[in-house]
This record gives sequence, C-alpha cells and structure tokens, in this order.
Amino acid sequence: MVGVVARRGIAVGMGLLAVGLTGLRVAYSSDPSWLGLAVFLLPLMVMLAAGVAAVLLIRRRRYGPAEFIVRGPGVFGVPPATPALLTPVAMVAVTPTGTAMAVETVHRFDPANDGIGLLVLYAPVFVVVLPATVAVLVTALFGVWAGRPALDLTPAGLRLRNLTGTVTVPWEALRPGTPVRPRPRTNLALVVDRFDLVRRRGLVLASDAIPVWALHVHPWFPADVIRHYATYPDYRGAIGTAAEYQRLRQILGVEAGAPVHAG
Repeated sequence: MVGVVARRGIAVGMGLLAVGLTGLRVAYSSDPSWLGLAVFLLPLMVMLAAGVAAVLLIRRRRYGPAEFIVRGPGVFGVPPATPALLTPVAMVAVTPTGTAMAVETVHRFDPANDGIGLLVLYAPVFVVVLPATVAVLVTALFGVWAGRPALDLTPAGLRLRNLTGTVTVPWEALRPGTPVRPRPRTNLALVVDRFDLVRRRGLVLASDAIPVWALHVHPWFPADVIRHYATYPDYRGAIGTAAEYQRLRQILGVEAGAPVHAG
C-alpha cells in the first residue's frame, strides 16, 4: 500500500511526466528522423509498459491483509492497492498524443488553401479530442491524489469511489446473507434488491460490483464484512469505532494480517 504523501508525490510526478512527454511530442511532431520516431513512440511505450506491469502485478501479487482502516468517525476504509496506480499512468500517457493531434492540426491548416471544408473536418479535434485528452489527464491525476479506487463502509451503507465516479449503496438495498466470496482477481458481486436506493455520482459503469482486486485488502474480508452488516443491522451504527472493529474481527475469526477464516 502506498501512503498518502507518497501517493500525492506520485500524482505530481505523473503531472510532470505528462507535461514533459507532451512537450517532446509537440516539439518533434514534424521531425522525420529517428529521434522524431522515438519521441512519437515514447508515450505509446509508456502506456503499454504500464498496462503490462499492472496485469503482471495483479496476477502475481499476494492477497492484501484482512483488515480495514478505521477512518472514524463512522467509516471503515480500504485504500487502493499499488497495482491500481498503474492504470492512471497509462491514462496519462494518452495526453501527449491527443495534444499533439490538436497542435499539428493548427500547423497544417491554411485558411487560404484549405477552405472552410477542412475547417469543419478539423473542428472535431478541438471539440472532442482535446477536451477528452484533458479530461483523461485530470481524472488520472485526481484519482491518484485522492486515493482511488477506495471502499468505505459507513453506518448508512457502502461507498465505492472509482476513478470516474462514486456509487453509494445503502444497507437496505442489499439482500441479507450476501454477498458470497469472490474468485481470485475478480470483482465482488453485490446482490442488490433495491436499485432505486442506490446513488451514483459521476461516470459509474456498474453499481453492484466492487473491484476488490484493485484494493489493498484480502478479497474475502470485505465480502464477509458486508454480508455480516447486511444480515445484522443492529451493529451498523457502531461502524467506524475501534470497539466495533475489534468485535467484527473476533466474530469473523481474523487475526491481524491473517486471511479470513469464517464468513
């Protein structure tokens, strides 16, 4: 797990990387030499390397600890796993290519010769590509800075904060006795009976799945904890307290840093 200070340092470094790669990409956009080709391929190689590294780390990493962070008051939290930081790195590597497309469009467009037809053709670059590039960069940097993805348990329900949005699932929306433990490197599937109670903010692709493979926790632990609170509502009000956390661990038969033994 990466600490808050280190994580925010990484976010700043990623921003500087994006600026540096974009500057190189724009400066050498018209260079036909091998150096221009290398600069053209560099962002793509960074994106590919980050993607491959993320897949390998996820497949080979050992399970995280069976524990939450007592954020208090009223919150048990789970921070992102280290491999989850590589996804924003791949997103940042998209920035130079999108920006260079916009700059090259400006350089190549000649109103005297190209006419209004090509102006209409080039317009989507500024209307779609450049804003999308900026959105991807901001989303990636904010995600790392804010420590996303992350899972919070509160007396009211679950709150999953992804890179692009937040979904809140009240306890009343979940079916008692669920969810079951997920298979390795898969999402934790929630059984939601009342989707009308679920609240979404931002871009949320799925409101009934938790990417436990991207979180710094043993994947069975949140499944067992959520199932416990979905089944026994009387204990929800104490979520976020040290006493409730100790009681919860005793009920589940979990020792510090140990795998989950009981559901």
